[in-house]
Amino acid sequence: MKVLVSWLHEIVPIPVGIEELADALTMRGFEVSAIEAVPTALKSQSSNEPSDAVLDLEITTNRPDCLGMVGVAREVATIYNVTVTLPTTSPVASDGERFPVTIEEDVQQLCTRYAATTLNVQVRPSPTWLTKRLEASDIRPINNVVDVTNYVMLEYGHPMHAFDLEQLTGHEIRIRLAQSGESIRTLDGEIRTLSSDTLVIADAKRPQAIAGIMGGADSEVTTSTTRILLESAHFDPISVRLTGKRLALSTDASYRFERGTDIEAPVQAMRRALHLLLQIEATNSTEQITDTYPAQWTPPQITLRHSRIGRVLG
Repeated sequence: MKVLVSWLHEIVPIPVGIEELADALTMRGFEVSAIEAVPTALKSQSSNEPSDAVLDLEITTNRPDCLGMVGVAREVATIYNVTVTLPTTSPVASDGERFPVTIEEDVQQLCTRYAATTLNVQVRPSPTWLTKRLEASDIRPINNVVDVTNYVMLEYGHPMHAFDLEQLTGHEIRIRLAQSGESIRTLDGEIRTLSSDTLVIADAKRPQAIAGIMGGADSEVTTSTTRILLESAHFDPISVRLTGKRLALSTDASYRFERGTDIEAPVQAMRRALHLLLQIEATNSTEQITDTYPAQWTPPQITLRHSRIGRVLG
């Protein structure tokens, strides 16, 4: 994972230099395989900013929580005993129509939570500060709406997706298994034939995305899009991994979903995306979030006891 130090610094204070930070992360199991110079085109013109670099972190499969800036920031906070400041989010609208979302009963273990909202948007190029951060993380900017979903993925480690709402038949979303032989043209332009154990995000008639992996080209957000459906969901890691392997398809989103994302993250990521879309004037208002959460996860309760010398055992 590519970590832009100046971006990380906005979330957590870093009281040491870049080399020392890299050494500290490596010693705690997050190997920094390279410290890369920030490309000249990405550097700020301000002489007041601290020195910058891109850290190439090797994140082990058991730490999917660190596949985003916030997760890495929490590790830095524990190393140096400093405080994390989470990115600003927008409050959830309390009124307005909820977009109809159905998670079919037989797939509720594969899609355990699905948050969605609709927005009027003006699709245009993203501001320079946003595109620079995406490029530093090896992600190609596309447009302001898609770029925000990728930005939030890099920030929180939680993938999102945006659909052109006018291309969704029936004004609804249905999470279901594909019918055998059903096909979808994905965003990479390939037509992919789906098996009956492939989880899809469908409208009233056909699949519009392969869940957790890639969206469909027919509902892609383009410069002609005026209204979107924004998705933030939690998918079963094994289902995503098996589907990706079967289709020989791997993406930044599937990389995270198949390692396990936080089931409590969808609404938080959605609120962050809404704040950014308002900030860059891609939209001028937000609507209520539909949060479909069939079986709410209960955090385990762990009781710790003190040892004879007074330290907590874990």
